[in-house]
Amino acid sequence: MPEPEVLTADHWFDLASLSKVIATTTMVLTLAEQGRLDLERALEKLNPAQRLCVVLSYGEGLSHGEIAETTGWPLGTVKSHLARGGARG
Repeated sequence: MPEPEVLTADHWFDLASLSKVIATTTMVLTLAEQGRLDLERALEKLNPAQRLCVVLSYGEGLSHGEIAETTGWPLGTVKSHLARGGARG
């Protein structure tokens, strides 16, 4: 079995392969940007208390109890904000 070709810094790619790589990379970056914009739009629909709870829970990974401690709100309030924030469409 022949040894695989080692690519070096001065290795030239054919234009068709390079075009495919660029197209795929562009598509992935576009999808990532669209996802970020969708998330921003969804968060903008929430009131500030709901937004804070959602970001602390899903973004920062805090538990409901940790969010209650951080904000000084009762645990039931935090759970309500998360339930209402998650239900928004």
